[in-house]
Amino acid sequence: MNSFENNKSFRHVVLLGAGASCAALPNRCDKNGKKISAMDGFIKNLGLNTIFKEYNYSGNLGNLEEVYSDVYEKKEFFELCQKLEYEIEEYFFNMRIPDEPTVYDLLLLSLTPNDCIATFNWDPLLTQAYRRVKKITKDLPKIFFLHGNVDISFCKNHNQFGFFNGKCPICQHTFSPMPLLYPIKNKKYNNKPILASFWRQFSEMLSEAYIFTVFGYSAPKSDVEAVELLKAAWNAKEKPLKQFEVIDIKAKNPLGELQSSWKDFFYSFHSNFEETFYTSSLARFPRNTCVALRKQNELADFIDDSPKLYEEMSWFDIKTYFSTILENTV
Repeated sequence: MNSFENNKSFRHVVLLGAGASCAALPNRCDKNGKKISAMDGFIKNLGLNTIFKEYNYSGNLGNLEEVYSDVYEKKEFFELCQKLEYEIEEYFFNMRIPDEPTVYDLLLLSLTPNDCIATFNWDPLLTQAYRRVKKITKDLPKIFFLHGNVDISFCKNHNQFGFFNGKCPICQHTFSPMPLLYPIKNKKYNNKPILASFWRQFSEMLSEAYIFTVFGYSAPKSDVEAVELLKAAWNAKEKPLKQFEVIDIKAKNPLGELQSSWKDFFYSFHSNFEETFYTSSLARFPRNTCVALRKQNELADFIDDSPKLYEEMSWFDIKTYFSTILENTV
């Protein structure tokens, strides 16, 4: 493997949507058989149809974001809204990551403390992966939970956060459950201080990033505010040489629609659209993405990307692979 210089002057930022958690569970099921789903088909896939029948809701149940926005705006469905929130939180709280390595384990290990991951996902898969890969290295990226997370709690008085049932390092009180931000049109991120803090820190890191990877997030209509915040922080027109990357199963189809939906996020040809994590810059140049792509884009110096991260790596394979990289980047 080629030895790259330290990339601390660069930053790689990754944004996760529901499609990333689906990719982390190739069979769409957790360790105990609980299903995961993208927003399309979410209600049916998680068996939540009966809730809507109880409250005589007759709208289309195809997309959770559209359904939730609809019931949230109607007073007669106030109880339905509360019931739906409760069921979603309970469902995700009990999810467990498989014992085998997942895409989330590799994603975390492929980034450095100079990088960050921001996630819109409520499920605990990323945090569970974080706990176990921390045994391999503590040099991991920062994580921001833009819509809250069932495995993260916080201190209301000191704006500190940690894993569920943890304690505030300042006052030693047990953390409170983090509020989940549901998919309504006007999310008002600033109304919840802990989420506003996540957005502020993430936006700062995104504004400094050399690579911005969007993994499994489709920028739905209900996320207008989020998309505008992302656009302002990334500011593609001011960063013509920086790289925008999308990992999305839709990339296997003609790219026109996918490229069009993200056209404000990249300039000229400095973008790539990948169908899977394993063809992305993260798998090709783990912990060295920014240096590798800068050499390629600005210096026409193409770096050998072998050996890459690959599917079905065992824990032994992963530990062996990253022990070499970590030794070379100390």
